[in-house]
Amino acid sequence: GRRRRGGQVLRSGDRRAPHDRHDAEPHIASPAKIAGSGRVGPLNAALLIWSAWVHAAEPAADHDVSVLQPRWGVGAVAGVDAPTVLPRGRVRLATTLQYEDAPVLYYADGDLYGAAVGSRLLGQLGAGVGVLRWLDAGVDLPVAYTYASDDTPFTADGPAVGDLDTTVRARVYDRPGGGLLVRADVSWPTGTRNAWMSDPTVRPALALVGGLRGPRLRAALDLGVLARPEHDSGAHWKVSTELTGGASLSWVVVPERLDLDYALLSRVHAAAPEERSSRALELLAGVTAHPGRGVDVAMGAGLGLLGGVGEPTARAWIDVRWLLTPPARTEPAPLPTPVALPEDAPDPEPEPPPTETAVVVWREGELARVEADRISIRDPIQFEFGTEVILPESRPTLRAVAEFLRTDWRILHVVIQGHASDEGSFAYNYDLSSRRARAVWEALVAAGVHPDRISYQGMGEVVPVREGTDEATLAANRRVVFRIVRMLEPGDSAPTLPDHIRLPWTGDAAPVQNPIAPPPPPPPPEEDEL
Repeated sequence: GRRRRGGQVLRSGDRRAPHDRHDAEPHIASPAKIAGSGRVGPLNAALLIWSAWVHAAEPAADHDVSVLQPRWGVGAVAGVDAPTVLPRGRVRLATTLQYEDAPVLYYADGDLYGAAVGSRLLGQLGAGVGVLRWLDAGVDLPVAYTYASDDTPFTADGPAVGDLDTTVRARVYDRPGGGLLVRADVSWPTGTRNAWMSDPTVRPALALVGGLRGPRLRAALDLGVLARPEHDSGAHWKVSTELTGGASLSWVVVPERLDLDYALLSRVHAAAPEERSSRALELLAGVTAHPGRGVDVAMGAGLGLLGGVGEPTARAWIDVRWLLTPPARTEPAPLPTPVALPEDAPDPEPEPPPTETAVVVWREGELARVEADRISIRDPIQFEFGTEVILPESRPTLRAVAEFLRTDWRILHVVIQGHASDEGSFAYNYDLSSRRARAVWEALVAAGVHPDRISYQGMGEVVPVREGTDEATLAANRRVVFRIVRMLEPGDSAPTLPDHIRLPWTGDAAPVQNPIAPPPPPPPPEEDEL
C-alpha cells in the first residue's frame, strides 16, 4: 500500500523514505524513551501533585491522540459542542464509529520511518442524562482496532480500550438567538497502555461553548484547555497541556429533518506550539438526519490539514443518538408561578378536530386576530428541533399576540395550549408540549402581558387536527393554540392589575401594559317634559 503525507510517499515495508530538510522535525518520539523535561510551566504546576507517580521513561505511545471527541449537546456537530443541555430526567444514548487513516506517523533522524498507526477503527459508546434544567452529565468509553501499520518502534496493532471519559455541562446563558455553556471533562487512565489510546494520568479539561441560532443557520464555538503533565521526548515533540478548539456551522436544509454540517477542529500543545507535530487541524463535513422519535443520525468525512500527532490523513464517521422516553410522572410538573385560572372561568376544553377545511384569508401584514374563542395566528409557532427554544422567525407572531392582549380590554384570560405530533411516547410528547407552551407563556410575559391574564398547559399528542404519518400531517399537529377562556361581559368592569411585575424565571423587574376599558357611554339625553 501507499501512504502520502505532507507531499511524501511511503510504501509499506520500506524502512526509510526520502525526506525534505524543511520537514526535519519529527512528528512523534524517537526510539528513545521519554524523559522528564525538568521544566514546569504555570499551567502544569498543579499537575505535579497527582502525577509524581508517573515514571520518567514512559513511551510516547502511552498517550491518547484522539482529536474528534463525542459531544452531548443537542445540535452538536462532529466534536464541536452546542450550548444546550439535555432535558431534566432524560437519558440520551450515543454510539459513534469512525475510520481513521494514518493518524500517527513516525519520524526518526529527520526521515519518515513509517506509520505507527496505519488504519484504525474507533468506536465510542456513551450515555448522558439531564440532571437539572440547566445541568447534564455524561460518560463515554472508546474502543479501537488498529491494523495495517508499518513496523516502527511504537506500532500497536490490534484491539485496544481507551480511557473512560466523564463530563458535566452547565448552561449559563440561554436566549432564542443563542446561548453559553461551561463544560468540565475528566478522562480516567483505564485504557490499554502503549496503544495511542490512554494516558498514564488523570486528565481534567475545561471548556467554554457559545452558539448562535437562526431560522436556517446555527453556529458554535468550543474553546478549552486539556491539562497534561509535560514530558519531553528528546526529539522536538512534547506531551503537554493542550489548547483545544472547534467551530461548527449547520444549515437547516429541511426543518426538523435534515441539516448540512461543517466543522473545524484544532489542538495545540502549549509547551511547543511552534512545532509542526504539536499542531493538529482538521476540516470535516457531513449531514445530520432527524428521522423522529428522538433519534439523530449523523455521518460525514474529514481531512487533516497540518499533519500534527493524532490528525488523520482522512476520516469517516457515523454517529447515532437516541433520546430515551422517561417514565410517566404520577403528578404533573408545577407551574413556574402560582398562576391559576380565574375561579369563575370554566375549565378549557380540548381543541376539537375540525370537521371541514375552511379557506382563511389574511390581510397583508396581519399575523394574528381574534376569532370566536381564540386568538388565531397566521403562521405556526416554530421551535428548535426537540427543544422549547422559539425560533426567531416566530417572534413577530408572538409580538402580534401580545399586542392583542395588551390592548383588547375584552380579553380577560387566555390559555396557551401546546400540542405535539405522535412521533414519540405519550410521556415525551406531553413533556415537550408543556415546555413549549411554557416558553410561549414566558415570551408573552416578557413582552408586557400580565401573568394573571395568561396560563399554559401541555396537551401532548391526544388532540390531533389531522390523522396520518406524512410530514405535512405531523407538522400540522405540532402547534400552539391561544384559547380565550374568559371575556368581559357587557356591564362588567375589568380587574385592576399592577403595571409592574418581577419575572418569575429571573426575578428582574419588568413593566406590563394592561388594556384600558373604554369609558362608559354617556347617558341618554333627558326628554323635555311637556
